[in-house]
Amino acid sequence: HSPPEKTANYLRKYFWAPQFRDVRHWDRFEWIFTISSLTQFLGFMSYDFLALRCFSLLSAAGLMIAHTGRKFFVGWFWAFSFALANVATLYLMLREKYSHDLSALNDEQLFIYRTFFEPFYISPKEFDKIMRIAHFADIARGETLTVAGLDVDNVFLVLRGQCIALNHENETVGIISGGHKKSFVGEIALIDDTQDTATVTVRTNSEQCRVLYWHSEALKSLLKHCQADVRVKLINVFTASMKIKLMDFNANFDVEKSIKFKRQSLEAIIQAILIAKHKLKMSETQEDMAECVVVNDEDDGNKEKKEKEEEEMIELSVDEMLFLSE
Repeated sequence: HSPPEKTANYLRKYFWAPQFRDVRHWDRFEWIFTISSLTQFLGFMSYDFLALRCFSLLSAAGLMIAHTGRKFFVGWFWAFSFALANVATLYLMLREKYSHDLSALNDEQLFIYRTFFEPFYISPKEFDKIMRIAHFADIARGETLTVAGLDVDNVFLVLRGQCIALNHENETVGIISGGHKKSFVGEIALIDDTQDTATVTVRTNSEQCRVLYWHSEALKSLLKHCQADVRVKLINVFTASMKIKLMDFNANFDVEKSIKFKRQSLEAIIQAILIAKHKLKMSETQEDMAECVVVNDEDDGNKEKKEKEEEEMIELSVDEMLFLSE
């Protein structure tokens, strides 16, 4: 037996396959069946739901033709049902993706859509899903939206008013004004899976700030279960805000001040470790200012002068080394 015949015998024996006909003897309906099935297979290989529906519709139409030629009503009926289902689904998907009906939006929602979401090709129907899990709030001056180092529970969009971003030293590192693409707060923790905590503390700085906010878990659930193209567009909205804010932060960043502060902090830590090791001690100067002086281990009664060619090595514990490295 030739290899094709062996394969056909194996399929008939173990998978109840019918007898295989020679391709050279196929009629046109067998070719239509094959092309239709191949079209459906290509649809299943696609990650795009719209493409899948289009391929499924073409496949169902081909099967209808083949079953009509074979006068097989049951097969034709189910192929016709599949075609109707795909037509209806395609209509809903296309209306959701390309509809521009904004009549259901009020003035505030229309401003939000035009300013923040429409530039990233988010349709009104997709925007409606995003707004269903959103909440509006008016926040007074001095309220904290995020705290550096703590988990971010909400993602905010500042619509009116002004907020300030503070670093760990409570210094202002940026200003977030309402109504701009960089007006999102907490979006970094949302789109970065490795960053669940806020990077800066954000506090309102106007008499009243108008904000739109989402619960982080609800927004993550939306991103997880929405279509792939909607997920990409929505992430682009937050990524654009993050990039603009980081650029502003870098422009206002005082490098010399930061280096000076870190140097002073490092000197203070080293002095504290040396004092604990009894290598330094605190002494009061004439101006009543504390200063560190080197501890002399030499006995006043019997001073021995020794020249050290190598620097003295001070042993540190594991905890001290970790603390110093941090």
